[in-house]
Amino acid sequence: MSDTQKDTKEQEDNEESHNEHVELPTNTRDIHIEVYNPQIREDTFNKYVVYSIKGTDTNGPFEVIRRYSDFDKIRALLLARWPGCYIPPLPPKALNSLEAKVVRERKKYLNRFCQKIAELPYLHYYAGYQEFLRSKNPNIEKALAPFAKQDYEEVINRYIDTFHQLGGKEYNAAVVKKIADFKAFLLKMKSMSSSLKKCARSMVKAKINFYQEFAFLNGLVTMQYEKTVFTQLNNGDENLNVFFDSKAPILYQHAEKVEEGSKKPSVEYIEEWMKAEAREIEAFLDAIEQKEYFNNLRAKAQSKQKSESNDLQKVLGGKTTMKALFLRKNKEEEIGDLEKSIAKHSKDFDDLTRLDDMITLVIAYEEIDKFKNNKMNPYYNIIRIAAHNELETLTNMEQYWATILTNKNITALGE
Repeated sequence: MSDTQKDTKEQEDNEESHNEHVELPTNTRDIHIEVYNPQIREDTFNKYVVYSIKGTDTNGPFEVIRRYSDFDKIRALLLARWPGCYIPPLPPKALNSLEAKVVRERKKYLNRFCQKIAELPYLHYYAGYQEFLRSKNPNIEKALAPFAKQDYEEVINRYIDTFHQLGGKEYNAAVVKKIADFKAFLLKMKSMSSSLKKCARSMVKAKINFYQEFAFLNGLVTMQYEKTVFTQLNNGDENLNVFFDSKAPILYQHAEKVEEGSKKPSVEYIEEWMKAEAREIEAFLDAIEQKEYFNNLRAKAQSKQKSESNDLQKVLGGKTTMKALFLRKNKEEEIGDLEKSIAKHSKDFDDLTRLDDMITLVIAYEEIDKFKNNKMNPYYNIIRIAAHNELETLTNMEQYWATILTNKNITALGE
């Protein structure tokens, strides 16, 4: 390994150490849940990581082992069964999923996913999610299969029970515009957060490099220089030194405080916030995409209903459709099948229209406001912690250099 490669590897290790304990603040309710103890497992074909989940809620204690892909499946189910609702994001997929850094990062954000779900009891106590937390079936896709079937009426009834407070809200053009405007805002916010994340990442690297060089300067260049070189120039009189003199112990203490303080996250918090922000923006866009998906289903149901109604009129008028010819159906069978299909698509259209109204109201009156409100205090808290830690480190640095300025050889220059 070359010196450059060693330096790069050492810097990456330092960055991991710096970021390992950076946790964004989260709030929990009466539900207690934790993702912990990642372990590498191996089967016939490959290696993979499993994460333990344990906790308790009103249904009692639970403890299971899940893979990252299992979390991905339950999030997809929640998106489908709670269309328009904000479903907390997962950490990104990674090719190097066995690397220690990736495993640590995933554990942290999988835990955050579960913590955020716990703040939304209607999601936490949804039967599919409870199955995810409690099923001992190692095949989570099979365990969740009973919840995979799409039933519009079931979703409608669930939303009536969960969001009954929206009963008096009106679906109108202003509500639709509010969602469209917020989507545009999120896309702009996404671009901005990406730039800020890159800036914060550069600041973290610069911070690590600065304090590494400071430690080198303080240890080897200054004190060792005075001890081995400068004393030869002043005939061994240590009273003429600056760093290596009677005040050296105090200077050491200040240098140690600088080193300790430099390990406390400051801009690291801002970087983590921006990374989380980008994922949360994507998660909200997922919710809006679900509204658009159901809107498209409604349009298809309406189109199918109109097409089959036209076919029915043709059949009643004595004509035979191409489909009937291929399937060798008589006129009565074709009419019966068309009437059944028209009735089904008509019901689907009505259900999807009602569901689209509900999804729109949930996004406009619940999710947008909740998303906005949940941003402010955590942001203030992160900036406060970052500023406090950075100021503490800079204060220690100021005391270090102030001690040097009290050296008698330096003060004598002003006499």
